[in-house]
Amino acid sequence: MKVKLRIATAGVLFFTGQFISAQQKNNDSLKEAKIDEVVVTGYQKKSKDEVTSAITVVSGKSLSNFSSSTLGTNALQGKAVGVDISSLNGKPGSGSVINIRGLGNITTSVGASNPLFVIDGFIVGNDQRAQDVFNAINPNDYESISVLKDAAAAAIYGSQGANGVIVLSTKSGKSGKPIITLSSRIGFSEKIKDINFRMMNSAEKIDYEKKMYDLGIGGYTKWTDSNVSAALALDHNWQKDILRRSAIESYQIGIRGGNEKSKYTFSLGYDSDNGIVQNIHAYKRYTGRMKYEATPTDRLSFGVSTGVNYSMSQEIRDRNNEQNPFRAMYSYNPYEPVYNADGSYNSTKKAFPILEALKNNPENINSLIFDGNIFAQYKILDGLNFKTQLGGYYNNIRRTSKILRGSYLDNVLGLGGRVLEQNQNRFRYTNSNILNYTKSFGNHSIDLLGLVEYTEFRNDLLVVQDKTFQFLL
Repeated sequence: MKVKLRIATAGVLFFTGQFISAQQKNNDSLKEAKIDEVVVTGYQKKSKDEVTSAITVVSGKSLSNFSSSTLGTNALQGKAVGVDISSLNGKPGSGSVINIRGLGNITTSVGASNPLFVIDGFIVGNDQRAQDVFNAINPNDYESISVLKDAAAAAIYGSQGANGVIVLSTKSGKSGKPIITLSSRIGFSEKIKDINFRMMNSAEKIDYEKKMYDLGIGGYTKWTDSNVSAALALDHNWQKDILRRSAIESYQIGIRGGNEKSKYTFSLGYDSDNGIVQNIHAYKRYTGRMKYEATPTDRLSFGVSTGVNYSMSQEIRDRNNEQNPFRAMYSYNPYEPVYNADGSYNSTKKAFPILEALKNNPENINSLIFDGNIFAQYKILDGLNFKTQLGGYYNNIRRTSKILRGSYLDNVLGLGGRVLEQNQNRFRYTNSNILNYTKSFGNHSIDLLGLVEYTEFRNDLLVVQDKTFQFLL
């Protein structure tokens, strides 16, 4: 099966204007000079005092002190007022459900409330694909994130900004000698202990089953003394067999520098979280980013930024039954061993050996994301600037699901082995042309912006399935 989707939008023209009037107040007691805080709204940069809309700015430094597998959107939790963020699931590297000041529509499906994502002025989109591209950027490369929360702030983006806008500015170079930074982090994670209940051990579970049998409850068999003795000798905790303490690693290197005419920054990163489930490696990623900006004349400036992210993850079978390890560890009996006497995996009374399935029914997801944009800005007159920008991303996702020949699930289904391969390519680019005029006179200022933008998106999906394959692909 092959599916192609191509969407293009063109001829979008926006004009916005802002008039600000201020009253001057002298305060001789103020002796210290203050540095204006800059708010990035995507198309413009303004000082915080000039912004009258509901905008929250979060520094990149406050978002980088998280686990290596915590993506950017999850790191925003609790950092911006009026922004509700919840993780899709507990898997390392998972995305988020984001609501900015409530739902923008009545649809309850995942991704329906996604805000619009903007990276260094490039509009990435407002769907789950856009969030994936946003999360592909290493949080160590964040300079700041601006969250545009009301209609006035997001008006320039039209209907695509109805659920709010998240604007990311990546780190830029600095004038002076090159600054090299190295960082590493090693840690662990584990499942929190069950607080409100405790799983029965073998003696308690057998006693419970005896009482159910005596009451005539169906599904329970009579226990004999010899069976009880044998079962008690096998007592163990399935949580300890299925779960483990995960190892977390993170290594980052970066360099920043430049002079009055040009600035640059470059970074590389490696992150790994093997997860708390046995027999899988949950998440691993490699990242790289480069940014260069130059101002060769007083009127002309240009720049380019690009990044790459390659991630690998292994998935568990996300079913609401014993094929899910988090369901299995609560439903298996403590007197049922992991292995049979011959060394094979025990299928248990639930008829599914979860540890064998994690080993022999792997599902791997490899994702490659390139993003980048280039811009040029020219000062036509004092206060009148023209900027053109071209940005885009490419995302390849390869999902491979296998049921190995001879595995327990293969024997139950009678497949003779199966491999399912999905290959998806996503591509989007946007060209923006902006004319901006600002003028201050006395205690008043005027700000006008005109925009013409073209966007094209393409999505190709190829699905291939093969049964009775002889070898591990």
